[in-house]
Amino acid sequence: MWRKTGGFAFFFFFQGFTSPDFESAAFRRFCEVCYRVRRFKPTLTLSSLQAIITVAAEEEPVSYDRLAELCGVDYTTAAFHAAILSDGRGRRPGANLLIREPAPGHDRRAKNLVLARGGRAIANLFATVNVETASSADFLKCSILPALRMALNAAPDLNLTTFSVLLFVAQNNVRFAHYGEPAATIADALGLTNLPRNLAKLAEADGGCLLELMKNPNDRRITLPTLTQAGLSLVANIAAVLQDKEPDQVRQPKAESLRQAETPEDVRNFTQADFDVIDVDEIDWTDKAEDKPPKPS
Repeated sequence: MWRKTGGFAFFFFFQGFTSPDFESAAFRRFCEVCYRVRRFKPTLTLSSLQAIITVAAEEEPVSYDRLAELCGVDYTTAAFHAAILSDGRGRRPGANLLIREPAPGHDRRAKNLVLARGGRAIANLFATVNVETASSADFLKCSILPALRMALNAAPDLNLTTFSVLLFVAQNNVRFAHYGEPAATIADALGLTNLPRNLAKLAEADGGCLLELMKNPNDRRITLPTLTQAGLSLVANIAAVLQDKEPDQVRQPKAESLRQAETPEDVRNFTQADFDVIDVDEIDWTDKAEDKPPKPS
């Protein structure tokens, strides 16, 4: 889409979208925490993060059986997470984010899980997403865990790095859609060395087909990422659950209105008639997807 102005043409590469939920303080803080935790533990998977937040939300030692029940996984998967998040398994070192301690009783082999210092730091960061008076444990249980479960239902094998790329695209969709900023800016912003692999994962079926990767018509070497309908619905629901509400209306500028705009800044002055409403599918986070242990690195 373009309009000639004074001898040159300005391009809108594709239609962006807006929503109060994407602009909310809670969603912004959630994204910032995900980016920060990713820098701290770049190999952390969402399923492992779910296990950490689950232990934090319980505020008491958690058995393997209880972890499996709360995370919607089988006992073997819960034991796998317990090992790799604590002191390791076999020759694989642990992340030292959880501590395995003896469980009360006669069976000396039984273990309970509590937070290690690093795991508590991660949980405390996610608790800061909330600025209301609700307790940290309640917020982790009622908002952060549902947000993670939604993402795991969409793509069970997502790691935190790939999830952070998805969040960054959602936060900055207008920069890609209206200004044509290349996807490479994501690598600079998040400090990534493997951006193409993460983008490809999000565009593939096993990554939930959450992104569409478009090419700049002026330079085919430049990739412009945008959320698919599935990606938009997922992130919109995550942004809403962080505020304990249903997804708000998502709007997209009409093609004819963009053709009349001379610069991307003009979109800020559009009226309601200049936008189409995008239907967002509500996601039931209680649907339990089959969880798979992360592949050994």
